Amino acid sequence: MSIPALKVTVFFGPLSPFSVKGYNTLTAYYSQTKTSLTHATINPIVSIPLSPFKKQLMNTASRPLSGITVIEFCQVLAGPFCGCLLADMGADVIKIEPPDGDLMRAWPPMKGEYSQYFASVNRNKRSVQLDLKTAEGLAKAKALALGADVVLENFRPGVMTKFGLDHASLSKLKPSLVYCSISAYGQTGPRATEGGFDMTLQAMSGVMSVTGDPEGRPAKCGIPIADFTSGL
Repeated sequence: MSIPALKVTVFFGPLSPFSVKGYNTLTAYYSQTKTSLTHATINPIVSIPLSPFKKQLMNTASRPLSGITVIEFCQVLAGPFCGCLLADMGADVIKIEPPDGDLMRAWPPMKGEYSQYFASVNRNKRSVQLDLKTAEGLAKAKALALGADVVLENFRPGVMTKFGLDHASLSKLKPSLVYCSISAYGQTGPRATEGGFDMTLQAMSGVMSVTGDPEGRPAKCGIPIADFTSGL
């Protein structure tokens, strides 16, 4: 499939040799003849010397998932955390974001205009902004998915089917594709199409009943344990 060039913004982790306000922005373009993204130009950057140890940590070629491409259709926490772990292990994770970006980009704590919370679960990924409600955006997303080894999504069940990006549709074109779906109540069952957040599931599981002051109201755990365990 021939598609126009894609502009990709890359967010590296704290071990990046380049930074602009804590992040590095990189312009990349999708090759019309290959199934991988190729780097083109780097925006103005400030070079920071790296120690040999940090250089070794940044060498993704030595990591177990080196050479694996993951397309991530995820927002907020459970899915992005899963993608983050894959990226940490060397996978090339390309995050598909809507026109307004991941909701987590506005979550505190903030450092200037950047969310440190967002960065904590989106390190080492590449990110591209696509509107899946347009024919052009959907075609580009499909091309990226079919050029990958893994697709990761955390929409409500039925959303990816509506876009033709579900496992059944994509696996017909690429049987080897590994497809992972994360949702609050599973892909089937009476509550499958309902949305859910970490606090909702902590309450439903009873965890909040044993957290906090014994004489007080139920309280959520300090960290989003439902999101993190789902991402695992």
